[in-house]
Amino acid sequence: MRPRTTIAGKVCATMTTSVSPPLGPAPLPELTPRQEAALAKLAYAAEQPGALAVLCGPDGVGKTTVLRHEIGRAHV
Repeated sequence: MRPRTTIAGKVCATMTTSVSPPLGPAPLPELTPRQEAALAKLAYAAEQPGALAVLCGPDGVGKTTVLRHEIGRAHV
């Protein structure tokens, strides 16, 4: 029998939940040759003092994937 709680004359079931810790980050997919070239240019620009790099392209080409690879490299 589940425990019951009375609130303002109504009987409510008390629910318990268990919360699992969040999963770690998903592994990064392998880069295509074009993404590797973009990553190399981005890494080069990041090493230049005062440089500014813009990573742009249409939806689905892997801009976020390239940035995640660069961030992963920067934290090594």
